[in-house]
Amino acid sequence: PLLILLGIPLFSQCQPHTEMSDPRYTVKKQDLMLYIQETGWIGSMAETSVRSPFDAPLVELVPEGTVVKKGELLGKLESSTQAQEEKAQRLAVQEAEVDTALTRHQSDIEKQSLKHQQKQARLQQSLEKLRLEQLKTERDQAELTRLTEGLNALEQRMSMLKLESDERNRLFQLGYLSQQERDQSALDLKLAEEEKTQLQAELKIAKAGPAAPVIARQQKQLQFATGQLQRLSKEAGINQRILKIKAQAATKKTDRLKKNLNYYQDMIKASQLISPATGTIVYGKLQIGQEQVAIKAGDSLKEGVEILKIVNLKTPMIRLSFHEIDAPRIAIGQRAEIRLDAYPERLFYGKISRLQPVARTEETSDLLEIRSVAGEITLEDGFPEDLLKPGMTCSVRVEVHKQAQVLSIPTQALHHEGDITYCWLFKNGAYIKQEVETGLSSIEQTEITKGLESGDQIRLTASTQTGQKAEAPNV
Repeated sequence: PLLILLGIPLFSQCQPHTEMSDPRYTVKKQDLMLYIQETGWIGSMAETSVRSPFDAPLVELVPEGTVVKKGELLGKLESSTQAQEEKAQRLAVQEAEVDTALTRHQSDIEKQSLKHQQKQARLQQSLEKLRLEQLKTERDQAELTRLTEGLNALEQRMSMLKLESDERNRLFQLGYLSQQERDQSALDLKLAEEEKTQLQAELKIAKAGPAAPVIARQQKQLQFATGQLQRLSKEAGINQRILKIKAQAATKKTDRLKKNLNYYQDMIKASQLISPATGTIVYGKLQIGQEQVAIKAGDSLKEGVEILKIVNLKTPMIRLSFHEIDAPRIAIGQRAEIRLDAYPERLFYGKISRLQPVARTEETSDLLEIRSVAGEITLEDGFPEDLLKPGMTCSVRVEVHKQAQVLSIPTQALHHEGDITYCWLFKNGAYIKQEVETGLSSIEQTEITKGLESGDQIRLTASTQTGQKAEAPNV
């Protein structure tokens, strides 16, 4: 076996070189295209996230990859704590509603009481006004009649007494009466005049009405009644404001408790994870140490954590990141070649449709941090939707530059020693090391600006010794 292994190269040296053993490439001018190649993954232009609405364990979750329709149940979160809070808030709302009703009832009673008191005060004020007016205008008609008739009768009696006095004075002059009899008549007349004066005074008083102290006392009664009405009116205004504030406070408390109740009811409702769209389920990730692990039933989730995505592959697209060095050469509308890792024999096309305006730090598989720009590629029509699964990886090649008819050679034919770049040039039946200067370069082709000419032949395989003779290609 050892001889057989050793004999293989000996035998090959005795044979003419073939294209496979001595591959050569003829230098020529051709179109040179530069590409940027990155790895992407299948996403969708219609992706909807479902996030945890609150801190809770995940009880149920549909299997990843399930195709769901809008409105279907995706899973459940533990909501017993929210149910207890909802019950407590419901009782609090009921108590607040009872308090509000009692406050309104008491308010109505106090309002009615104040109205009644004001009505009574207003009636009392009116009554005191009437009494005052009555005092000012009231006269004792019977007394007036008695005094008037008394005066009339007295005047008639005084007329008779005057006649009698004159007659007695004449008779006294004639000597028929004594002086005493004459003076008695004059005394009776004088007493009648005094009585008349008294009756006239009494009539004047009767016509004048009640005395000033009585009227003053009644005026004070009216002032007191007016003050009572004003005080009650002022108290009514203050009490109405107080009652309004109490009613508003009770209503606000009830509204606040109702909002709390609605909040917990919404949380309980939100614990039922309902699909907001149609698509394929893709699980979210949890950061566990240095790794990201797919979410599963039983995990305790924080509020806002993405539980899953619903990816609609009716509108597929490619997501990828470009290194910050390559990003300036990427532009919206550039065409891209796409090969799915699952179907490498098939080639598809798309266009750059979106680029993030900022570069962000990403961690590579070997835990190195790089700055990159996220981008998206819209797929051209005819992409096989039935072949796609969310998250599938693919190789993306974006043409960033094309140079027409430049002298170029395969990049694999170039070698480097320090700052020198060279290739093996076939000349005069042997390979010689030929230093070259390069221009544009890609993984496949590199532009040669100096050192080679069109028609030169170079070696494509690994380096060989200078001056080694080579057979002509076996044609």
